Amino acid sequence: MIVSKSYGRESEWASVLRFLSEPGGLLAIDGPPCSGKSLLLREAVAAARERGRDVLPVSGAELASAPLVAGTVIAVDDAHHDPAAVLALLPRLRDRRVTALLAWSGSRA
Repeated sequence: MIVSKSYGRESEWASVLRFLSEPGGLLAIDGPPCSGKSLLLREAVAAARERGRDVLPVSGAELASAPLVAGTVIAVDDAHHDPAAVLALLPRLRDRRVTALLAWSGSRA
């Protein structure tokens, strides 16, 4: 089992593991710049892969054109760069049973 290396993020890590136990949905990792969001996202991607899930990592700028396949985990770093794409993603997730992990900066989200 993957163990988080993020000091002080034990409760967030437990939430990530619970979230990954079922396909579908959206989990946002929010916080100020340089607070470890991207590290937590990378660890979540590793945990999803360890569980046999297909993962598609994309940047916030690539989100609008990302292909969504049922059962896939889409991992979006810097999601705050395109808030409109994040909003457009929501109905696409529901329709396709895709799991989304988003890391964004609270100052811009």
